[in-house]
Amino acid sequence: MMDKKRVLYYDLLNIVACIAVVALHVNGAVWQFSYDRYWITSLITETALYWAVPIFFMLTGATLMDYRERYQTNVFFQKRFVKTGIPFLFWSAVAIPWGLFVAHTLPADMKFDVAGILDAVFNTKALNIYWFFMPLFAVYLCIPFLSVIPKENRKKPFAYLAGLSFVTISCLPLFCNLLGFHFNKDLQNPMGGGFILFVLLGWLLANCELSAKVRYALYIGGAGGWALRFLMTLRLSYANGAVDNSFGGYTNLPSVLLAVAVFVWFRYHDWSFLTGPRCSRIVRTLSGASFGVYLTHIFVLHFLTDRFQIPIRSIWWRVFGILPVYLIPLVITLVIQKIPIIKKIMP
Repeated sequence: MMDKKRVLYYDLLNIVACIAVVALHVNGAVWQFSYDRYWITSLITETALYWAVPIFFMLTGATLMDYRERYQTNVFFQKRFVKTGIPFLFWSAVAIPWGLFVAHTLPADMKFDVAGILDAVFNTKALNIYWFFMPLFAVYLCIPFLSVIPKENRKKPFAYLAGLSFVTISCLPLFCNLLGFHFNKDLQNPMGGGFILFVLLGWLLANCELSAKVRYALYIGGAGGWALRFLMTLRLSYANGAVDNSFGGYTNLPSVLLAVAVFVWFRYHDWSFLTGPRCSRIVRTLSGASFGVYLTHIFVLHFLTDRFQIPIRSIWWRVFGILPVYLIPLVITLVIQKIPIIKKIMP
């Protein structure tokens, strides 16, 4: 049976979100606008899998908001540093020479003084996908404050904060843009800015029971969010002759609707066929390796495309390239996780 301390759909979301992130990066051709057919298919992938990053923040809210039931706040910060701080610092240190000499993402005249190195690390200049860590650390710093509210009293204040953030961060800026005037950002919720919206939504959706009518409404909203972003991005990009990201952004309306729909579907889907001992072990293993895959897959992706001169616009690469870019880092992660001390770089 599945470990009672683990929630099956959390692990499954972790796995599929990791694969989706890999697929999005393999699909990098979407940022090279073209009137050719390849760009439309790459846009479909980009918009359909955009929920991946929000899901990770939602899982953070669902799994960590109740940490006080297990340990004290000082232990919470210790665990966060070990699980994310150490890997971030180590792989950022790896990324600097890689970005300088291999990927050429850093300027050749970069200064290796304290300021230069700190700039490269904390502004993720060597490997820009590590941008994820900064909002993640910011979220960690907020969770002890939010978790002070007793669990039985959280639903209304969390729902209010999430709703206020959704309206002022996700909806109003987009609507103002469509109407042709600038949104005054001073109106945005100062208590729930950035990715805290997803943290709140993750806890709420994991702890509130939703009726079938509400669930189906959320599924329709998610499909509508995807269609809105895809169709409007297609239209505006074709009109401008360049990628138009007006409907993009993780906290934008289409992204929030899509992420909520995916989270709810995974929560309420029947996963009982995966509760056997063997399946449970595989799910736990893959979920536990997702962070390591995220940390290293760009190195693998760059090596494969560079070494074998793979055209990234090719539909074959954008579909079948996902498999090696996921599996190779997966194997690397599983091996490293078996090595004492070294495994701390991939907890």
